[in-house]
Amino acid sequence: MPAVELNGRAVPGLSCPAGAKEVTCWSDELPGSGLRCRAGGVHTWRVQYRTKTGEMRKHTLGNPQTARFAAANKEAAR
Repeated sequence: MPAVELNGRAVPGLSCPAGAKEVTCWSDELPGSGLRCRAGGVHTWRVQYRTKTGEMRKHTLGNPQTARFAAANKEAAR
C-alpha cells in the first residue's frame, strides 16, 4: 500500500480493499508508522522497525477509537 497522510480525519475513511484480508496504510510523515485495516472493519495503529541485528519488529499501539492519533504518533516516534 502506498504511503498516505495519516491524520485524525483520514482514518475513518480508510478501509480494506475488496478481496483482501488486511492492508497496512503507511504514514508518509513517520516511516514505519501505519494503520492496519482488516476486512472485518477493525483498524489498528502499528509500528514496524528493524533492530540493530536486522530483525523486523512489529508492535500494535491500539485501535483508533481508544488510542488517539497524536498519542499513537508520539509512541511510534520513540
